[in-house]
Amino acid sequence: MRLLLALIGLLPFALSGQQASFSIRGQVVDASSEEPLAFANIYLEELGFGAQADDGGYFRLSRANSSAIDEESDFDRSNEKIPGGEYHLRISHVGCEPQRLFLKLERDTFLLIELIHHAELLNEVVIQGQQGEVTTQNSVSISLEEIGLRGTSDLAGLLDNLNGISSLRNGSTIGKPIIHGLFGNRIAILNNGIAQSGQQWGNDHAPEIDPFVASHLSVIKGVSTLQFGGSSLGGVVLVEPGSIQDEPHLHGHLHYLYQSNGRGHALNTRLEQAGSFVNWRFIGTVRHQGDQRTPDYFLKNTGKREYNGALQLEKKFDDQWSGNLYYSLFNTELGILRGSHIGNLTDLGAAMVRDEPLFTTNEFTYEIGAPRQKVSHHLLKIVARQSLANEGSLRFTYSFQINDRREFDVRRGGRTNIPALDLVQTTHYGSADYNKQVGRYGLLRAGVQFNYVDNDNQPGTGVLPLIPNYQSWRPGAYLSYLHERAEWQFEFGGRYDYIRLGVNTITREVPREPIEYDYNFHRFSLVAGSRYQVNPELRLSANLGFTRRPPEANELHSFGLHQGVSGIEEGNLDLKAENSLKATLGVDWSPGRALFVQLLTYAQPISDFIFLEPEARFRQTVRGAFPVFVYRQTDALLTGADLMVSVEPSERLKLVTQYSYLRGQDVDNGNPLIFMPPNRLSSSLQLALSDGESFKNSKLEIRGEYTFRQDRFTPNLDFQPPPDGFFLVTTSGSTHLNIGRQSLHLSLRLENVFNVRYRDYLNRLRYFADELGRNLVAGVKWEF
Repeated sequence: MRLLLALIGLLPFALSGQQASFSIRGQVVDASSEEPLAFANIYLEELGFGAQADDGGYFRLSRANSSAIDEESDFDRSNEKIPGGEYHLRISHVGCEPQRLFLKLERDTFLLIELIHHAELLNEVVIQGQQGEVTTQNSVSISLEEIGLRGTSDLAGLLDNLNGISSLRNGSTIGKPIIHGLFGNRIAILNNGIAQSGQQWGNDHAPEIDPFVASHLSVIKGVSTLQFGGSSLGGVVLVEPGSIQDEPHLHGHLHYLYQSNGRGHALNTRLEQAGSFVNWRFIGTVRHQGDQRTPDYFLKNTGKREYNGALQLEKKFDDQWSGNLYYSLFNTELGILRGSHIGNLTDLGAAMVRDEPLFTTNEFTYEIGAPRQKVSHHLLKIVARQSLANEGSLRFTYSFQINDRREFDVRRGGRTNIPALDLVQTTHYGSADYNKQVGRYGLLRAGVQFNYVDNDNQPGTGVLPLIPNYQSWRPGAYLSYLHERAEWQFEFGGRYDYIRLGVNTITREVPREPIEYDYNFHRFSLVAGSRYQVNPELRLSANLGFTRRPPEANELHSFGLHQGVSGIEEGNLDLKAENSLKATLGVDWSPGRALFVQLLTYAQPISDFIFLEPEARFRQTVRGAFPVFVYRQTDALLTGADLMVSVEPSERLKLVTQYSYLRGQDVDNGNPLIFMPPNRLSSSLQLALSDGESFKNSKLEIRGEYTFRQDRFTPNLDFQPPPDGFFLVTTSGSTHLNIGRQSLHLSLRLENVFNVRYRDYLNRLRYFADELGRNLVAGVKWEF
């Protein structure tokens, strides 16, 4: 009996001795340039050892020896193999965003690991979510780490640092992206592959998207991208959550940020796990912010609240079928500068020349009063994918969106808490997309799509609607072909959309009577593009695209006070469709690992360009005195260039300089176009510190940005001349503290270091107030 018990006790050790062992080797490269990252560190958490890559980025993980190895070394020595099982790898390199990978070791494994070392060079669009394909379009990206470091910014604020991208702002709490001078209805914002549907026509209507839901953000600056629904006359913004790792353990993070200006708090959590039944991810965000301030005074009523969440489910049914479900909820309440809402013409004229806005107080508060906005946005997306036997695939998508927007004015008779604008928009979208590999080098993409929008004014406001009720039906289809062989890549295709717009409104003349309009539009898009790798140092790209954009309901029928921009807007029933032709030419030149130069030039003539023109008059209403804006058309020409130079004198030091130039011209009248972004020059110096015993991946950065004065303007087309140019300095630092299998990320960021007093030409409330002063942002993220 004792012998039997002894044998049973030795059984686990015997089985352990029989367990299969395998080799782990690989290479670490830069995600943008594909250059090897020498001396990267790879750590195997479960076994408590690691290895360092050699000067070619190659590594081997070994119980016997964790030193760097040569690519041609023998990997099959049994004493250097690792027992099969589930492991976590932590990969880091000086100045890179670290990665944590899950590995189920069942065979000898070679890993190609990409780290983001040159984030400024990420100009290849690889759409992580819905599309999963490369395109010839010119683009720029923001990584997950950068999103976290600047987590107090909204979507427009995050994108604003990218070359060629600006922000149209309405005070300190509302912003929307501008791509090469175009914004609003001309920009398609894709939330997990679905065109965001809301009241994006308003300059005071920020995209209802929480940047924390994204694994990365990308902006396509080229011509129209055919497979995306929505208008992309100016470009496309991609908010991509990314796929869930096939990782059976629960992982995530808890991230807290504090900002001094506005005494704001932000808390974000991300949890995900690959379960036996379904892979899931949950993201939640809470923001709370009070009155912000300029260098000299508080901006009364500029607080903000946000409560956001997203749930992502992924399921693979068999080798052919897979599917996913995505739901996101965005809720915000935000105040609009009280000093921009004026009661009479005399006060309005005085407010526009005051150094300090009316209603300014010296007391900080978290209270949000009128004028204010309350917005909620729901997005549900369901996708089913089928892999076909002929190297093709089918994807079926359905999405449903509800956008509920309420705007509150300062009103008399106790009606301030009754919304002056109350809009509910519901959107249904369906598509069937087909991808097929054609031969060895071609990829065919085709699809049919249908989009239905119902936009309703809710009763009870006591105010004539700013925009009317309308319904929009948009069936469409696209076809494109991508050919990639050796140093050449070609892409061409077309898209057609039929648009029926039914509008139910009332006459502008008294007596008011109901009236209906029925519009039928045809929208065309054609695109051709190519990339050519001349040699390892030089790459050229060119794109040409034509897009026809019919006028939107607001451009045709707006009539009334738009309190968010403190202006009266009037539509134009005579508007015709815009016709745009955009050509881009890009050059990427890298004569050595220490230097990279990227230049993108573009020209975009637009016939019948629709724009909102200020009238040289104010209008007194029962709700106060306001400037008047009217939609008009002209032939326009936009030309410009984006230049980026990256110099890396050493592995730990990097200097990145960017310059964006834009010229917008009203061809018909010989005048500059109004509200075009001024030119901008920026430089950042980044220093990666040596790893210590406890702190890893520590970085310091100082960034200076000069925004030029917009000298191209017509004096009688604006209420005030453009403000002077300004120079802002931002400093930041971050580090990682590894605690066992967990990690603590610490960050500190100081914006407007010298507390500069300035006004931004692209801020619609620049007539009334200065921009924000100094702001300190501190963040801590626990990753597990």
